[in-house]
Amino acid sequence: MKKLLIICLVLFLTGCSAQYNLEINNNNIVENVTVSLPKQLVNRDLLDPYLSIDNPVYPGTDLEDYYKSSLNEDRDNYYLSYNYTHNYEKFSQSLFLKRCYENVYFTDTEDKLSLSTSDTFMCINMLDDGFYLDDANITIKTDMKVISNNADKVSGNSYTWNIDETNYDNKPINLIIQKDMNVQNIIVENDSSFTLIFVVITVLVLLLVIFIFIRLKAKKNNAI
Repeated sequence: MKKLLIICLVLFLTGCSAQYNLEINNNNIVENVTVSLPKQLVNRDLLDPYLSIDNPVYPGTDLEDYYKSSLNEDRDNYYLSYNYTHNYEKFSQSLFLKRCYENVYFTDTEDKLSLSTSDTFMCINMLDDGFYLDDANITIKTDMKVISNNADKVSGNSYTWNIDETNYDNKPINLIIQKDMNVQNIIVENDSSFTLIFVVITVLVLLLVIFIFIRLKAKKNNAI
């Protein structure tokens, strides 16, 4: 994330902000990071190198995965964006999370997903780098059931944390999600249900055969 966010430092900007979006799905996590840069302080040509830089998704590892970068704009700002789709196993090593939180924990159990971080959002006041970021918004979206969260705002299936220099030192992310029942669970449950039904029918048929046998034997004895 240092290569990505250091833009504001190199251009001597204040007024920089970052939007961090996650979409947590049944089998992957889509990450999008967008840095907003005021046009009145930025020369468009200075941004081109940042589109060509290879920004590793998992710094400090042997994995050769890189963010896809793009540049958009409106009347007032340029928006430099970086995108990548993670699997559950690697997600906690992503560049943005490791740069902005000292500790990141993402766990995937049979029935739950859990994301938690340490308290301080380090990308707001990075004094060691001379870096200044006005604010950052973290939004996590999921269609799965959220069991608990500490988001500042919840709107439908979106959970948002608003971070600035007044609260960055106590802004952890805590989110627990109930995983959707997958196909394998459905198959197992269906198999169990089928087995139970088969056993019940078998017992009933057996009882019926025994009942018929006893009735026929009784009639034969009475006839004698």
